[in-house]
Amino acid sequence: MQSPNKSALSHRDQADDVRPLAVQEQLDLGPFKITPQQLQQIFHLNTRRSTCEELDYLVQQGGIDWLIDGLHTSIKDGINDDQDQRIQVYGHNKRIVRPPQTYCELLWNALEDFTMRVLLIASIASIVIEVATADNEHRHLAWIEGFAIFVAVLVCTNVAAMNDYSKEKQFRKLNAASEKSKIVAVIRNKQLIQIHEEQVLVGDICKLIEGMEIPADGVLLDASDVKVDESSMTGETHSITKGTINQCLKQKQELQDEGVQFGEQDRFKIPSPALLSGTRVLEGEGLFLICVVGDLSCLGQIKASLEQEEEEETPLQVKLTMIAEDIGKFGLISAVLIFFVLMIRFAIERGIANEWDHSKHWMEILNFIILSIVHCGSYSRYS
Repeated sequence: MQSPNKSALSHRDQADDVRPLAVQEQLDLGPFKITPQQLQQIFHLNTRRSTCEELDYLVQQGGIDWLIDGLHTSIKDGINDDQDQRIQVYGHNKRIVRPPQTYCELLWNALEDFTMRVLLIASIASIVIEVATADNEHRHLAWIEGFAIFVAVLVCTNVAAMNDYSKEKQFRKLNAASEKSKIVAVIRNKQLIQIHEEQVLVGDICKLIEGMEIPADGVLLDASDVKVDESSMTGETHSITKGTINQCLKQKQELQDEGVQFGEQDRFKIPSPALLSGTRVLEGEGLFLICVVGDLSCLGQIKASLEQEEEEETPLQVKLTMIAEDIGKFGLISAVLIFFVLMIRFAIERGIANEWDHSKHWMEILNFIILSIVHCGSYSRYS
């Protein structure tokens, strides 16, 4: 079997970083006999398997009977009305969604642009200087030029904020529509019912069908030619064969009888009974037992780690940052040189003409400052 590529290995490393047994809190299990950590161990072993460690662990614990009895459920009848206790012990499958950015936050993000801030300050300075230095006859019109710059800045930032707000609103609308379609069939109180994937609980007997996305970590109870795409979780590019514990044990025994030697490159020769949340069923159908939900599931832990930990910069990102800093420095030096050249020319012209008009010449100097800073800001867009 083809060995995993570098991308696959990076995904596996990320999954391996999840250590479900690092901390075991004292927990009142109530009517249940299996701890959340024992359930997590099944899928922790599966993500870092070299042969069939999760299968051996399940067999050692007692197989399907251990799970069914320990989770107080039934293959035929499903769970009963002890849902509150299940949530208290094993958690729920609801995903925490970050609140969208408000329009004011998006507007503030647009105003963080260096050029926009400079133009905003320059517009206020222009209004103050124009009004302060204008004669009485023209003072009522002196504010117009600075105010026009102010309005232009507001228009640009509001347009940018509205575009971002519209895009985020549309994205969330599409995402909500996609989430609504994630319906699964489970057995509860002897009945097969349709529920949203966020409502599944540990102990639920869930129907497996082709094309579905696995809502939570589970173990197969009944399987017919099941193949799963685990690329989103482990990075494996090929389909992974799944089976019940008995089917996997039978395949393992057959391979051992043939004298097959197992290695890292052959870690999927023996099928696995474990289904990882977030993976997709490519072929087959069956039933599986929900074992780990929500933030404790493989998908939930990886999402939580990605949100909490800052990713280290790659060598390419480091080089791009250095290039951006160099561009910014070049822009700053160019802006300073432009300002000094303009001021030298201004001083020579004023010296030759031997004249000074407060209103006209202060505004000219302010325009030099604006021109230089805007030039610097144009480089800052690339940094």
